[in-house]
Amino acid sequence: MDQKKINTQFKYLIDEPLELLGNDKNPNPQDYILGGMAGCMMVGFVTGVSGKGIELKNVQLDIIGKLDLRGFLGLNPDVSVGFEKLQFNFKVEGSGTQEQYNEIIKHISKVSPGYETILNPVKIEINKEV
Repeated sequence: MDQKKINTQFKYLIDEPLELLGNDKNPNPQDYILGGMAGCMMVGFVTGVSGKGIELKNVQLDIIGKLDLRGFLGLNPDVSVGFEKLQFNFKVEGSGTQEQYNEIIKHISKVSPGYETILNPVKIEINKEV
């Protein structure tokens, strides 16, 4: 099967909070990572709900995680550089039941590329020729 390469021209404005010498006017890299995963999960959720004929009034996905900057800043080698735990909180208003929503969430956690990419280790190659 032939795969067509899709070129994009997106630009991402990256910032950091004031505490990390940023201006706090744009998302930081971790915001983009979590936002991409949340977006992927949300698309899957809305598609799953629509496929079951459920009417949505409102849906919100909050991702909660703590990032200990001591690891990132090299202040403590025993502290993880990344998130150790992420909590997903779906808040849904619609014509479906909690059981239906739970079933859809379970399904999208199996088929979401964004979720899978974060959940399981990804092989990354870095070109060292600069």
